[in-house]
Amino acid sequence: SGLVAYDCLYGEPSGAEVYIGAATEEQAKIVWNSTKAFIDRNPKLAVAFTTINSNIYANGTSRTSYIRPFGRDSQKEGLNPYRVIIDEIHTHPDSEVYTTLTDGMVGRQKKGCVIITTAGNDIYSFCHKLQDRYEAILKGTFTADDVFPIIYACPNDIDISDEKNWYGANPSLGTIKSLESMQREYNKALQIGTLSEFRYKNLCQWTDDKESWIEIDKWNKLARPDTVIPDGADCYLGLDLAQVNDLCALSIIFPKQTDLQYNFLKTYFWIPSKTAQSKQLSDKIPFKEWNEAGYVALSKEAIIRLSYVAEFIVGLTSRYNIKAIFYDRAMSREVEAILSDNGLTAEPSFQGFGLSKDIKAFENLIALKEIYHDGNPCMTWNISNAAIKINDKQEKMLVKPAGYRKIDGCISTVEAVGAFTVYENGLFNKKNIRQDKGFRHTV
Repeated sequence: SGLVAYDCLYGEPSGAEVYIGAATEEQAKIVWNSTKAFIDRNPKLAVAFTTINSNIYANGTSRTSYIRPFGRDSQKEGLNPYRVIIDEIHTHPDSEVYTTLTDGMVGRQKKGCVIITTAGNDIYSFCHKLQDRYEAILKGTFTADDVFPIIYACPNDIDISDEKNWYGANPSLGTIKSLESMQREYNKALQIGTLSEFRYKNLCQWTDDKESWIEIDKWNKLARPDTVIPDGADCYLGLDLAQVNDLCALSIIFPKQTDLQYNFLKTYFWIPSKTAQSKQLSDKIPFKEWNEAGYVALSKEAIIRLSYVAEFIVGLTSRYNIKAIFYDRAMSREVEAILSDNGLTAEPSFQGFGLSKDIKAFENLIALKEIYHDGNPCMTWNISNAAIKINDKQEKMLVKPAGYRKIDGCISTVEAVGAFTVYENGLFNKKNIRQDKGFRHTV
């Protein structure tokens, strides 16, 4: 808090924009609130700042110097950070917040980014990749004079029951943090079976808590490729867009209705021919066979033209009654315009842990055998790749392992489930839409 306040007051005269970054703006507000409390407790600082909404302005700077929280769901245009403080980067689902804030510093003569975090439970995360880089700097195998990493962590092979080993990750143990409180946390973790959480939060040991998602045998038993969809059938769409290396995935859920005796999932995929050929050779993924069987479309160009995907969806309106489309906002502007021009309801969907309710809803449909699918082998491959990460709030997020093992069809499917669940249960409310944040709903 002291560093943040100092930088805002005495940073660049042209305006010291100080951002506190976190996975979400709400999480960033935790550190922002601590900073505000720190300022308010000090009489001299209290008169040097003015708080308006989510901005702490340095007085006398015409509001060009301020402290502001920032997350994946924040407005991203026009950023020019002077100082960035990123909190608990191990909770970030990707590099978006880090990249957005640090890229915004390019025009600054003086700038700085401070990252504070424990380890986490995803060894494929962006945070883990950063730590690998920082360890290489500390070992001298990689040079970066503008980076100063400090890592306090216990080796994974230590005896974590021995309190003497705890000091490796907690040099202030016994002063800032009491040994007694650490003992209580350890004993609680032993009793309720959360030692993994104790290890990454208190000992900075990376763990890998991901679980496989849907058992492939269960999935295969729900295949009904001969299902006939009646003309004019109601349906809900989920869309995960990509252009070069990823799959572009479209999932359609047809709810149980007249002439359709069960909920049914149909999936479509697109991938550039060059990427498909490369991955067929390197990773033995049979994209050519899937294409010949009609399960995956190959783009002859180096990219997937998103306008073609949008026009494909518009073409479906001649066969089906599309009631809603949920989608990831990434790369979606062109698609949004085409769908809107053709009278289709398309709403942005949360990603990461924001899809937790939709993931759980889909799991319930699978467990109760209340949904069947078209047997698309590319989708089956996606299902086999998908793993689940669970946070402290018991929220779920889909994750993929390393290498070219895609889960785009899983993402588009849970988005379609979100649309299906929300509209069929009458939970849709336009007030829940924030164009910069996505769709919130309760199931």
